[in-house]
Parts: sequence; structure tokens; C-alpha cells
Amino acid sequence: MTVTSSDGGRSNTVAHDSYAAVGAGPLAFDDHEHVARAGEEEGQHRVDAQTEVALLLAKLRETHRLREDFHREEKSLTSRIKNIESRLSRADEAEDRALPDGDGGHTQFDAQIPVASIALLVAPELYEARAVVHKPRLKYENRMKKMVEQLPVYDWMKSIPGFGELGLAQIIATTGDLSNYSGPYKVFKMMSMHVVNGRAARRVKGPGGLEQQFSPQRRAIMDQIGKALVCHGKKTNSRYYQIYLERKEYYKAKKPGLPPIAYDRLAKRKMEKDLLKHLWQQWRKAA
Repeated sequence: MTVTSSDGGRSNTVAHDSYAAVGAGPLAFDDHEHVARAGEEEGQHRVDAQTEVALLLAKLRETHRLREDFHREEKSLTSRIKNIESRLSRADEAEDRALPDGDGGHTQFDAQIPVASIALLVAPELYEARAVVHKPRLKYENRMKKMVEQLPVYDWMKSIPGFGELGLAQIIATTGDLSNYSGPYKVFKMMSMHVVNGRAARRVKGPGGLEQQFSPQRRAIMDQIGKALVCHGKKTNSRYYQIYLERKEYYKAKKPGLPPIAYDRLAKRKMEKDLLKHLWQQWRKAA
């Protein structure tokens, strides 16, 4: 509403609908200041919320990195232990082959004692070291699971059989705020699910590796999530398991003659990319 006043022959027009509504000029300006303060508070609240999300994602990213450090050490120690067990098994088999027929079956190690138990006696320090790094890995995983409860897509994640807190935490810790991605393809690329020259990105030695921009660790995250989606989805006939089955039949018709494992990998890859796309959509919707 427009209010016009005169002062000394000059006309001043004030466009302020609340002026006439309250019936007094000073109150109208107070109301305007109140609205301004409310706008400032709303803007500050928005900034605080964004800061809170940024801090949460930073904590999640660093916790994920620590978890990966301990997980890497644990896998390395497990590999060394398996090498020892393998050597013991080969030595046991060699000793068994060296025995004459009808010897009674005695070997270098008593057959009733598992090779793993003998390895524990031979190299107890490796088992102890693995136990040392195993506990903090679990601790950081539990922290990550608690953090994702504050994410805007947590309820959506809970509705998907096989998609758990740790999987979501690993994705978001890697990608960061999904609002910063203009499309799902960029999320695919961050998780090493993209396409290069018409083929799925892969590890390549030499100069071609730079073009691929492939991370085995990030691809492994999606691979583990995909396996869980198939395993749990099979029991509930979930949406993503249906995507997996449909794509498997599609690839069988399009590319006949491939080994069964190839169809499984192609279908699972499509299912994993659909999960990332839907995650990006849900995040943007909640933002």
C-alpha cells in the first residue's frame, strides 16, 4: 500500500504495507526493524547450520582416514600371517610326500593341530600386533556409524536393505557435501565409477594411469556395498536387487557368451551407480 504525506509543499511517498496496518508511523519503523532482525537471525541460523554440517563432514572425513590407516595395517599383518601359514602348509605337504608308503601318516606337524595354531606359536608377535590395530579400527568404525545419524539422508539409508551406516559414512567421507556436485556423474567419478574412452575406469600403469583417475580404494568401497545390497536384497527382494536382476538379464541378451561372473559384475556396477545417483538426489532434496 502507498501512503502519501505533504511537508512544506513536498510530497513523500512511503511504500510500506505495515505502516497503515499498525496505524502509527513510529510503530511501522519498529516493525520494519523487527523484520530486519528476524531476517538477520534466520540468515545467521542458516550460516550456523552450514557450519555445523561442514564441521561434521570434516570430522567424518578425518575419522574415515584414521580407520583406513588401521585397516590397511590390519590387512598387511593378516597377509603376513597367511604367508607363514602357507609356508607351514607347504612344508607339511613336502614332508608328507617324502614319507614312504605305509609309514602311518606321520607328518612334520601333527594333523590334529591346525596350521594356524602352529603359526601362532611360531610368530605370536604378528597376531598380537594385529589385535592391537584391530581394536582402534572398530572404534573408528563405530564413531563413523554414530556420525551418519546426523546426516540428512540417514532415514533414507535405513530403508535400503544392505546399505548400512558404515557404507554411507565411507561414501560421504570420500565425496564430502553432495550439494557441491552439479550432477551424479561427478559423484561417480569421485567414487571411481566413471567411464574413460567408453570403458569403466580401471588401474593402468604408466602415463595412461593419469587419464583414468582411478582409485582402487574408492572402487572397493562401492564393491563391498554392492555385495551387501545383493546379499540382503535377495532376502527381501529389494528395489536394488530388482535392478541387479534386470540388468543381468539385459546384459545376457546384449552380450551373449560371457562368463557368469562378467554378467554379475556388470549388473552390480549398474546397481551401485543407481545407488549413488539416488543418494545424490536425496541429499539435494534434503539440503
